[in-house]
Amino acid sequence: MALLTKPIKNRKTFYCKADGQFRQAERNIYLDVCQTISTDSRLTRELIDGLVENIQDLSVTAFKQAVTRLSKQSIETQSLVLNAAERMIATQKTVHVVEQEAIDYMRDRLKK
Repeated sequence: MALLTKPIKNRKTFYCKADGQFRQAERNIYLDVCQTISTDSRLTRELIDGLVENIQDLSVTAFKQAVTRLSKQSIETQSLVLNAAERMIATQKTVHVVEQEAIDYMRDRLKK
């Protein structure tokens, strides 16, 4: 899983990309959290899909840096992102080991 940051309308949104797949259920959660964080109703599924297709996986170091940046955001934003990551993982029957390690790292580093 890689936690990615992508500026949208001068705001950072975060998304979790787990095992190289990004299923429809995960895309729906991602769209919801992007719209909530950015408060920009112009964000559409098509725009989000285009952004997702252009995002590259991050290294472990970049993932940790993204979590550090997230930890400096409001508790509400941290909770939204962590909840979205957990909901994305829950869409699958089996949690990939990399997903579990990433979500554990996020839980340890973010405020509760």
